[in-house]
Amino acid sequence: RYTLAMPFLQAATGALVPIALVCMFVLKVPVPLTLLTFLPLAPTLVTIAVEAAALGEFGKEFGVRIRLWDHIRLVLGAFPYQML
Repeated sequence: RYTLAMPFLQAATGALVPIALVCMFVLKVPVPLTLLTFLPLAPTLVTIAVEAAALGEFGKEFGVRIRLWDHIRLVLGAFPYQML
């Protein structure tokens, strides 16, 4: 079930994180409420960590050399991919 729900979580994260950043600087709200708006970021960070681990395992399994640049591209490309 979680696998099928992941696109919805990613879409919510992509929509809420920019709003949270704007609210952080524009609105004067209590700190706990501001921190609560960043909660959707957690599934995205977990997804990036799992994908980075899977990339390393893929390289070991198939004998492909995974360089540091490959991991950097994975992490830097995660947010633009979320916006799709």
